Parts: sequence; structure tokens; C-alpha cells
Amino acid sequence: MAKNEHVSTLVLEKICRVLDCNIEDVCEFVIEQEGKS
Repeated sequence: MAKNEHVSTLVLEKICRVLDCNIEDVCEFVIEQEGKS
């Protein structure tokens, strides 16, 4: 996760269960502008 790698929803679910939190507590969705990577 620290190296900008893909993370499956299963992994995110496991993290949330262990930390007893919601998905928005551990991740953020950011839409990139066209032409930028």
C-alpha cells in the first residue's frame, strides 16, 4: 500500500475488521486529472 500498489477489497475488509473501523477511515479515492499520473 505504501508503494502505490493495488489493494484488493478483501485486504481492505480485513484491515477494517482488525481496526474496527469503516472503509473511509483507511482509504481515500482521488480522481486524477487527465494528463497527470
